[in-house]
Amino acid sequence: MDIAKSNKKRYLMVLRGEIPDRVPIFESVINKRYIKYKIGRDNYKTTLEMPPEELVPMAEQIPLDMVMVGHFCYPRGTLNTWDRIKNFVFPDIKGFLNRVDSFINFLKDREIGLVVYVHGPLDTTYLSMGYQSFFLATKDEPKMVEAVMDLFTEHSLELIKELIKRDIDVLQIVDDVAMKSGSFINPKQQNDLWIPKMRKLVEPVINANIPLQFHSDGSVDVFMDTIIDLGFVAVNPIDPTCNDIREVKKKYGNRITLMGNMDIAGSLAFGKPDDVRKEMKSLLKVMMPGGRYIAMSGSSISNGVVPENYDAMVDAVLKYGRY
Repeated sequence: MDIAKSNKKRYLMVLRGEIPDRVPIFESVINKRYIKYKIGRDNYKTTLEMPPEELVPMAEQIPLDMVMVGHFCYPRGTLNTWDRIKNFVFPDIKGFLNRVDSFINFLKDREIGLVVYVHGPLDTTYLSMGYQSFFLATKDEPKMVEAVMDLFTEHSLELIKELIKRDIDVLQIVDDVAMKSGSFINPKQQNDLWIPKMRKLVEPVINANIPLQFHSDGSVDVFMDTIIDLGFVAVNPIDPTCNDIREVKKKYGNRITLMGNMDIAGSLAFGKPDDVRKEMKSLLKVMMPGGRYIAMSGSSISNGVVPENYDAMVDAVLKYGRY
């Protein structure tokens, strides 16, 4: 493998706990500022909108080892009555699956890989119900909360059953189940509602032998043991504002691949390229031993990130991330 070029093989090696030629590089979402800087286009808010013929060459230029396509569909703050829940209809999934197929076709004979994500049952529920309705219902009408969670679980399961028929490299489930201070609701209630539904989503993926990543913001202590037990092999973005990744590595680093932790509100936004290189070098020194680390930000490459600083982060991985 050429260290300076995209290659999904090194990424998949790290998910298996093997040591590659260098630390892989990944970003879930890159926003407009960096896209315009890199390819001169300002008509995309994020990489999630870009067609493969523009996203893939940009990702290879960075170089990322995977590109990501995502599905998100929830009405904000409206699914908070039984009538609305009963009458809610999801859009046809064919449009999303056609987008996935367009990436699969474009990626043939290329070394870069494809991560596809769907949402889990919890964050779709509190966002579609609205925070106030959700929190009140967990106490006064928990059956409504579970009904909405079931709705989104079945929708994601429908997507997953179609995705595992396709030649995707990794499937990621996005479900923001934690805050900086802990779980959203009583931990036992949250787990009783969430874990059985997550198990329903992950089982077909594991049976299809497709690697599973998990994404959640917030404190990883809320969910880490659970997602490992469920069969996830990687987790991101390990938010640096509420997680000490050194402690996370000590506790979990030999059980699951860790991804991220570069603070987008730190040197990436407010420092100079040399500051970013120094920070990334320090992070690599801690995370590289034993493998199981993928470099990425602790959130996404937002418009607050200075483009030259993100380039410096990648440069540091290429220089200091070699095994």
